[in-house]
Amino acid sequence: MSKLSMQNDFIVVVSGLPRSGTSMMMQMLKEGGMPLFADDIRKPDEDNPKGYYEYERVKDLEKDNSWLEIARGKAIKIVSPLLFHLKLDGDLRYKIIFMRREIDEILASQKKMAERLKRGEDRIPDEVLRQNYLKHLEEVEDWVSKHSDIEFQAVDYALVVKDASAVAEGIKEFLNLELNTESMAKVVTGSPNLAGIVKAGTLTDMTASIPEISSTSWTTFMTGVNPGRHGIYGFMELQKDSYKWRFPNSLDIKSDTLWDIAGRHNKKSIVLNLPSTYPARQLNGILAAGFVALDLKKATYPESAYEYLKNIGYRMDVDTQKAKESLSALSEDIQKTFEVRKKAILYFMDNHEWDLFIGTVTETDRLHHYLWESLEDNAHPQHNFFMDFYRKLDSFIAEVYQGAGDDTPFIILSDHGFAAIKKEVYLNYWLKEKGYLKFKKAEPQSFEDIHEDAKVFVLDPSRFYIHLKGKYKSGGVENIEYEGIRNKLRDELLSLEIDGEKVIKKVFLKEELYSGACYEDAPDLVVLPHTGYDLKGAVNKSSLTGRSQLTGGHTRDNAVFFINRDIKERDINIIDVGPTIISLLGINEESFDGRSLV
Repeated sequence: MSKLSMQNDFIVVVSGLPRSGTSMMMQMLKEGGMPLFADDIRKPDEDNPKGYYEYERVKDLEKDNSWLEIARGKAIKIVSPLLFHLKLDGDLRYKIIFMRREIDEILASQKKMAERLKRGEDRIPDEVLRQNYLKHLEEVEDWVSKHSDIEFQAVDYALVVKDASAVAEGIKEFLNLELNTESMAKVVTGSPNLAGIVKAGTLTDMTASIPEISSTSWTTFMTGVNPGRHGIYGFMELQKDSYKWRFPNSLDIKSDTLWDIAGRHNKKSIVLNLPSTYPARQLNGILAAGFVALDLKKATYPESAYEYLKNIGYRMDVDTQKAKESLSALSEDIQKTFEVRKKAILYFMDNHEWDLFIGTVTETDRLHHYLWESLEDNAHPQHNFFMDFYRKLDSFIAEVYQGAGDDTPFIILSDHGFAAIKKEVYLNYWLKEKGYLKFKKAEPQSFEDIHEDAKVFVLDPSRFYIHLKGKYKSGGVENIEYEGIRNKLRDELLSLEIDGEKVIKKVFLKEELYSGACYEDAPDLVVLPHTGYDLKGAVNKSSLTGRSQLTGGHTRDNAVFFINRDIKERDINIIDVGPTIISLLGINEESFDGRSLV
């Protein structure tokens, strides 16, 4: 049977729950060359700016399905509750592409759509919808299994966003049609530069540091040792004698960095925009520090590099305060910062000698924190900006890769992953409610107001410290109480629930994570949340949960690692990347906690 005749024999049905990505799949099929069965009566709007690709008579499928004959050889969108009314007698056959998406993401998108249509008050409660949807999906699977004239292919929405090319190839194989998969993928990803690069190496998930915060993760990367040796546990610490904030910087890093090691072997390094490198320290090469960098001159070594950056109007970071003005203002600032960042990276890469080059793009972090919901909601005003930013990033990566050359070892990594925030969780509030934390004031402004009876406190994002006597100025917890408090705290944290869901995935004791000269400064407990719960150490909250302008939060298990080499190792941690780089430089260094992957 030819592909053309097979196309004429089947009706391709794109289905799924409302807001599961069916319109996106219809557009992919259209761009791939598949004819659509749609009438365009329902026009694009704020909720679906690229169109709905619907056929009006589908709504009455329960009453009349006789017209389905004329949809042969085309793709039609039919929402999943109406699948049960397909015409199954006669010689009609169907290939169903069923979009699956996380129920919570569907509910969030539906809620926004309802609010825009001013139907929010009429919505069924989320928990009721969640249970109904789960039951419905089971019914669909059971129904499909009973019909031999239906072929069924489930497609995960998150996978489409992550790897549209692979999904497009899978759809092409399922339909057995000559579809243009490159055009299909561009609906989601745009230019496939990175997709081509990763074929020449190993792309895999990677676990970040604990806690999964940039200062700790990047320092673990740049030293190849655990925080118990390099000494950076977070962006902020307390002065034990005064409870005032202090902000660790590059001078607090107790271990050698990759460029320190490289420099001892007469190798030049260029390090641009890497967090936790401020102020710039002397090295054999060039360094322009990243977040948190306060002054460009102090952030840059040597003087000549500073003069260049100053002359091009270099921006050390995105002005996230723009988010208070508007998301469009923030988007504009992200783009401006990214453009000058690219210019600097390419200039130093092309015009200076180097053996090790590290260029960091932190604009993605700001994009994810503030605009994550725009990725997941096609109708969001900033959705197109989000997708376009990644197209530009994709092209930039290809430009850097081409400049380095295929033979040069090339690594891409992130310091953590990201996911949508369900709720922020204020752990110091929880400690107060449990009787672990007490302040001298009813509305404390900082830890300078901590009471001597306080037993435990939290520093961002999820670091628990026992208020030990002799360790802290007002500490009152005796050493004999230490283990009892930790064990009780661990059990209670693992039992913490919000809206019937567990919040804490795992609780680590300090000795399970850290070792080294800085061990005594380590948090006594560190917790990892279930995806969607953003843990915070604020002291002035009046409730357990809340929301802010941030819509995306850090995750530990889905950081990314790529190297343009075939490697056998898996279960990769960010601590392994530094040793890998030093090994690729031809340097034998045995001081690492991590392992070389090559």
